[in-house]
Amino acid sequence: MNKITKKLGAVFLAAAVTAGSTAFGAVFAADSSGLESAIVSVRNVISIPADFSEFNSNISTDENGTIYELSWHTEDYNGSVFVTVNEKGNIMSYNIRRSGEYSREDMGFSKLNNAQLLDRAAEWLRNVNPGWMNELPSDKADVSGYGSIHSTNAYLRLNRYVNGISFLNDGVSFDIDKNTGEVKGMSATWTDEKNIPNPSEAMDVSKANDEFLKLSPLELIYKSNDGKTAHPAYVLSDSSVIMNARTGEKLINVRPYTRNDAGDMATENMSSGGSGSKQAALTESELENLEQIYGLKSEDELKKAAASLKNTGLDSAEYDGCSYRRSEKFRSYEGNDENSENKKEAEYIASLSFTFDKDTDKERHASVICNAKTGELLSYYSYNIGNSRENNKETNNTKHNEKLAQEQAEAFMGLYSDINTENIKVENCEYNDYSDSYSVTFMRYENGIKFPQDSIGVTVDAKTKRILNYYKSWSKDMKFESADGLISEEKAADIANANLGLELSYSYSYKSEDNSDKVKQSTELAYGIGNHIWQEIDAKTGKTVSFDQDGVQTYPTDIEGHYAEKQIKTLIDNDISLVSGGEDFRPDDVITLGDLTAMASSLKTGYFICGSTDKAETLLGFGMLTTNEEYNSQADATRADGVKYIIRALGYRKPAELTGIYKCDFSDSEEIPEDTLGYAALAKGFGIVNGDENGCFNAGNPLTRADAAIMIYNYLSR
Repeated sequence: MNKITKKLGAVFLAAAVTAGSTAFGAVFAADSSGLESAIVSVRNVISIPADFSEFNSNISTDENGTIYELSWHTEDYNGSVFVTVNEKGNIMSYNIRRSGEYSREDMGFSKLNNAQLLDRAAEWLRNVNPGWMNELPSDKADVSGYGSIHSTNAYLRLNRYVNGISFLNDGVSFDIDKNTGEVKGMSATWTDEKNIPNPSEAMDVSKANDEFLKLSPLELIYKSNDGKTAHPAYVLSDSSVIMNARTGEKLINVRPYTRNDAGDMATENMSSGGSGSKQAALTESELENLEQIYGLKSEDELKKAAASLKNTGLDSAEYDGCSYRRSEKFRSYEGNDENSENKKEAEYIASLSFTFDKDTDKERHASVICNAKTGELLSYYSYNIGNSRENNKETNNTKHNEKLAQEQAEAFMGLYSDINTENIKVENCEYNDYSDSYSVTFMRYENGIKFPQDSIGVTVDAKTKRILNYYKSWSKDMKFESADGLISEEKAADIANANLGLELSYSYSYKSEDNSDKVKQSTELAYGIGNHIWQEIDAKTGKTVSFDQDGVQTYPTDIEGHYAEKQIKTLIDNDISLVSGGEDFRPDDVITLGDLTAMASSLKTGYFICGSTDKAETLLGFGMLTTNEEYNSQADATRADGVKYIIRALGYRKPAELTGIYKCDFSDSEEIPEDTLGYAALAKGFGIVNGDENGCFNAGNPLTRADAAIMIYNYLSR
């Protein structure tokens, strides 16, 4: 990419604007005259605030053309506008921001509905990029609508359709003020394509189904949807396949590129707490304490075990250090009961790091991750910091031996996986030319049926035959249903064919030219699985199973006709956390302090503290309790509790507890406890509560779940 950077002052900008209008569609040059035309084209359709007087620009050119990156900002950088425009004058992105635009007082429901937001976005785009809306049908838009109550903005996307079908995933995304309709941000992907095939050239859906199932045949597997029990199911072997709608061939719709798998694994390892993680190591005294409590192995024991791993070369590598961390996957937050069966004994993971050939051009790093209590090897990663080929130039002359590599992988797995090899089969053995290695994947089988959720992977260096990487994903307590009485594959195929749900669209197609490294890009008609499709066919009943609700919002079954139905549904629509019992909300039940705290905390964080509202120490840090305040999560809440916890979640605790300054005009104000008076007064001022038919607050009355929802709704509707 050739990048030219130019910084222009206010004088040049003024000159550019007075130079006159540039017609859309004209191609700008990648020089100062083109930049001037780009500025004028933007100023003609976008209003730049007068105080955004400072200006900068970048010009980027590549095989796709020229992009002008323009920015205006205030002298103190408290406000800015960023715009990118292509050489044809189309605005490709836009963003305007001023500091201090949002405060907690702005929290609330959207004043504009989805249709109004969509209208505002379409109106803006018609002015900015004339003609685009012709290919952005409103009925195909994705509107998240109200956005979050913690943001003034909503988000929506207009998807591009050409000849009535989706086009190359092109479209325009908007960040729009949900109260005023002002567009605050926009980004677009818009492809100029001349050779667009006619949809009539695509094979009919019936034939397409048959051809697609050849590319992605059904596969019988064990599948677990709850993490406890696995059942036999027929699934598509590759539901992500994109098929050429004219030829039935597999379509390559992503431009090929070279991957550095070792680098990717290194990044993954570091993000999960490996040698590159910033997870702080525990002190010696803390480790001694943990060893006493949990029986963790010492660092020296783990170091010796890691260095002894066969065929890794770690015995000659330099040891860098060890860190211990709690394994999150063993922690459960379901339920408040201290004796809940979901809660398991804490388990710790140890991450040990090593370096090969330190401070040389062949420097390589390694990380060993194991169970800190049992010493079980969980994963091993080794990787080069730089380019694998550059660090191992001799690999071009390697004589590859897939069989030997697989034998090495099987031997390593047999030593350290602690898995019955009768339940394991080699799924594939792939050679990676870039890292000059073989990646061998072993899959779990039960009753002769594959369970893809569990697998073991081993990577072997093709030259040295050393183990480069190892991982194990295994469900220890999984129960497997019987494999008796399954429907035939033929019957499952008929069911799949009838429910396949293929969708026709335009997609990129990439083909190599004459088997060379050059790749030809074109636009092709394609068939692929739609977004709302079955996930599996139950191998016993033949029923299709889907976990997609087609975007339809579901509500509790017991609120229809209730006086709080509107408020409860609105809270659900706006992603306010409502603690309920399964499909029921139980609107007339008295709410517990724990559930009240969880609901109110949505105002503070956007979510409730799942399963931990019974922990007084958690709520202390959350600002919902004081050290001298009693708290019982299972106790019934009163109306006084309702306003207290909502006001606290809003951050007004300190002013609410000031004494001698509040005048409360509830009819029963003299009966309101002194420590509640400020909360009641603020709640009345915010419109959270208005009193009963007699104007009474009724501080000591029980608070129902419905009335708690109404209090929160009232604040957000103020």
